[in-house]
Amino acid sequence: PDAAGVADWHEEIKSAALVISYKNVVKKEDDLANQQFPGKCQKFDGGGSAAQIRGAEPPAAGRPPIDTHVPEGGRARMSTMNPKSFARLMKLLEADKLGSCPIDSVKPSDAKEWALRMKEKGISYKTISNDKRSLKAAFYTAIQDDCIRKNPFDFQLNTVIEDDTEPKVPLTAEQEESLLSFMQGDSVYQKYFDEVIILLGTGLRISELCGLTETDLDFENRVINVDHQLLRSAETGYYIEKPKTQSGIRQIPMSEKVYEAWARVEEPQKSETDHY
Repeated sequence: PDAAGVADWHEEIKSAALVISYKNVVKKEDDLANQQFPGKCQKFDGGGSAAQIRGAEPPAAGRPPIDTHVPEGGRARMSTMNPKSFARLMKLLEADKLGSCPIDSVKPSDAKEWALRMKEKGISYKTISNDKRSLKAAFYTAIQDDCIRKNPFDFQLNTVIEDDTEPKVPLTAEQEESLLSFMQGDSVYQKYFDEVIILLGTGLRISELCGLTETDLDFENRVINVDHQLLRSAETGYYIEKPKTQSGIRQIPMSEKVYEAWARVEEPQKSETDHY
C-alpha cells in the first residue's frame, strides 16, 4: 500500500483493536484471506499490549482491509481516543475477564458485570461511560459482520451503577467579578486578564480559544466562528482538529466586554506586525 494507505491502516488498527475479544472477528477474516492467498497474509492478533498493536506492521498483499470492521458512525467515536486513553482501556481489558471472552459469547449480563467491576476499581462514572461507548461501537462492528445479533453494551449505564458525577456549577456574577479583580491586580495572572474575560463571556474551551485565527473573528458583525481547536500530543506536538460532534461547530456572538477584550489582545500583535 502507499503511504496514505499505511497511515489509514494504522488508524483502523487502533479502532478495531479496542476490544481484545474482537480478535476472533479479525481472525476469521485472516483465515479466509490465507485460504485465498496461502502464505501471503500476515495474521493480526487482537491480543498483546496496546503498544504492540499500535506498532504492528502493515499487512501483506491480499489482507482484507481493516476498515471492513469499522461501521459508519462507529469510527468517529473510537478513533478520537487519545493514545493514553487507548492504552488505558487496553490495559483494563487485558486485566479483566471480559477481554478474554469470545465476542459471540458476551451477554448483556456480562457487560453489566464489567461495569460493576470497573466501579469497584474506583473508576469514575464518566470514564466508565466513555469506555462503554467505545466497547459498544466495537461490538456494533460484529453485528455488521453478522458475528452476533445483539449488542451486549446497548443499555443505560445509570440503570446499573449510580451516576455520581458532580454537576458543573457556573460561576456567579459575584464570583466572576472577584476572580477578574484578583487577576487584574496580580503581577503573575494579570497578563491573562483579557483571555479569561473572553473565556467567561463566550464559553469557549481553552483549546478552541488557542486555535482561533484572524479569519475566525468577525469584528464587523461581532461574531466568533468556531470550527476547530488546537491540541497537543506528546508524540506529534501541536495539531489542529475539528470538533468531535457537529454541535461543536458554531458561531458565538461577542458581548461588549468580549469585543473590548479582543481589541486589547489584538493591539500588541498589530503593533508588532506594523513594526516589522
